[in-house]
Amino acid sequence: MTRTDLAMNPAEYQSLLSERSSLERMIADTPPDEVIDLRSLQVRLEIVNDQLAAQPKETRLIKEESEMSEQTYNLLGLVLLILVLATCFCVAAQRDDLKKQAVQRGCAEWVVKYDGSTSWRWKEEAK
Repeated sequence: MTRTDLAMNPAEYQSLLSERSSLERMIADTPPDEVIDLRSLQVRLEIVNDQLAAQPKETRLIKEESEMSEQTYNLLGLVLLILVLATCFCVAAQRDDLKKQAVQRGCAEWVVKYDGSTSWRWKEEAK
């Protein structure tokens, strides 16, 4: 009985998938005149592909499940980004309200610059 006759665990399967990707990149990066290196990488890729193909369908589904998990993580990241942006907008609006209150109480002032833009600053005596 050879190793390919045995079902591998998910970590081994993921490791082979990763190795296959690395081998494919290395083959693409290897110049054609380096025949020995190129052939050695191609043979290892054939072995890895044979080992992956020999696995039961249940083992192969692991990759699809992990892709779904990655999609779930991407969606979760997007939701968190939206929450952070919404929080930033709320804080910015609250900051503007606090600046207006400080000006109304006489603790701060709006300064009009020469170019027509305005900036906010604390009054010196209020510090």
